[in-house]
Amino acid sequence: LTSMFQNGVDSSHPGIAYVGRVKRDELGHVHFRLPGVQIHARLECTAIAMEMAPYSGYFMVELDDTAPYKVESPRCEKIVEIASGLPAGEHKLTITYCNEGEMAPPVFYGLVLNDGGKILDTPELPQRKIEFIGDSITCGYGNEDHSDMKSYPYRNVNNAYYSYAQQ
Repeated sequence: LTSMFQNGVDSSHPGIAYVGRVKRDELGHVHFRLPGVQIHARLECTAIAMEMAPYSGYFMVELDDTAPYKVESPRCEKIVEIASGLPAGEHKLTITYCNEGEMAPPVFYGLVLNDGGKILDTPELPQRKIEFIGDSITCGYGNEDHSDMKSYPYRNVNNAYYSYAQQ
């Protein structure tokens, strides 16, 4: 995995835009806790990963015009593969934090691209935004638990991306 990704883009790069409440530490790393926080970028690359603090939770990925999909930040890995084998050219990326912050807050260190990949100018974001302040339903708590066992509070069944606040 790491041999494919050799080109780091720090979280403080001006080509990366954030929507939602984020905080930068003294090293410029981005911390957040609230579900629905988004990371936006425009890239020229054939492979993309993100570098996160291990065990940061789940994220929904929107890449170009493909269907959104969920990725996990595992316990012992900092590099989380987003996509590989992409066609050459420009790609639009949105990463949305799914979880309700019951775990340690995520720390985003940056993106990692294939050798020769590059980040482009900051993507255009909507001028108007609405912030939802609510309870666990607003955060999508348990909305992916379709079992009879109702396995939540496990974070793998919480997904703010599919809550009414994100739609």
